[in-house]
Amino acid sequence: MHRAAFGEDPVLAHMLDAGGEYQYRVRGEEHMWTPDAIAKLQHSTRANNYQTYKEYAQIINGPVAATT
Repeated sequence: MHRAAFGEDPVLAHMLDAGGEYQYRVRGEEHMWTPDAIAKLQHSTRANNYQTYKEYAQIINGPVAATT
């Protein structure tokens, strides 16, 4: 990765390859990191949108159980 970042490859001259090892699978295991959750997190941080962040937090944290 270091060589790619600081090498002579003209394709990577202005940015690195996104890389990543994660891919959503329709019939795969269920996880918190769904495409909707990631999209809401990215939108909330890029747009500084607290309402979208609360929607993201609801997905990640799940419904809050009432305590008595």
